[in-house]
Amino acid sequence: MNSKDGRGSMQRDNFVGIGSAILSALLFGTSPVVASLAYAGGSNGMTMTFTRSLFSIPFLFLIAKAMKISLRVRKRELITLFIVSVAGNFATTVMLYSSFQYIGIGLATVLHYLSPVIIMLINIVLFKEKAKSWKILSLILAFVGMLTFFTRSGGTLFLGTILALGSAVSYAIIFLSVEHTTLNTLHHVTLTFYTSVFVSIVSFIVGQASGLLNLRMTPSAWGYSVILALMVGVAAFALLNRAIVLVGSSTTSVISMLEPLTGIVVGHLVLNESYSLINWIGCGLILLGATIISVFSLKTSTADHGESIAD
Repeated sequence: MNSKDGRGSMQRDNFVGIGSAILSALLFGTSPVVASLAYAGGSNGMTMTFTRSLFSIPFLFLIAKAMKISLRVRKRELITLFIVSVAGNFATTVMLYSSFQYIGIGLATVLHYLSPVIIMLINIVLFKEKAKSWKILSLILAFVGMLTFFTRSGGTLFLGTILALGSAVSYAIIFLSVEHTTLNTLHHVTLTFYTSVFVSIVSFIVGQASGLLNLRMTPSAWGYSVILALMVGVAAFALLNRAIVLVGSSTTSVISMLEPLTGIVVGHLVLNESYSLINWIGCGLILLGATIISVFSLKTSTADHGESIAD
């Protein structure tokens, strides 16, 4: 393969990876509205975690069969999948969705997206990733944008804040695990299928033991739960895993900051959550940070690939 073909292939991977990250963020960002509708019919954070993962399984299985994707994994990969599913996917979903019941969707998703800062620091300290200036700039812009939401007074309960922050840590675990373990060799559909299986099992056991699992919901709540499963459990997580494999955890995590922006806009338009002018400025900073990381990651990866071919 000549250098031109190599650069073209790398650029296509980056376009696909960035596009997957953006679509994933939009789906994640709009999902709280669907969740709030299900909550009105008797659902809660634990129940939503269970139903979302359970209803995702048959759809992911059919997708894998239709695309002829193997669902076979080695024992070592299965163990890693279980650990990541519990510490990452299960913990993130339960804590984030539970936080919606205590604080607004906009604030919860903003707190949740402190995860890129956590990911960047861990990558730099543990994995010796180079802290490029444009990544730092995008993180600063996004972080400052997030801080604008801490100026709101009233309505913020301590438990909701802790849950949202906890979801940021567990979300970082997902990104880093997919990139730095054997999971990065798995197809994104296979990865999402097994995480859904493990999360459904764990959430059922924990939900039953804690008494938080409520299966006596209204028909509409069950319907919204199925919709959420398709939006997030099937599409969003599969797109997220694909993005991490193609463009890395740091790049994906910053692009995914579009999720809190989406959550803020949807919360304002649909759920009538109010924000000040400084909050809207913060939204703009988050969007600018995501744009910078997208543009520079494309340029840098293409240039680096060209140099490796030349060598």
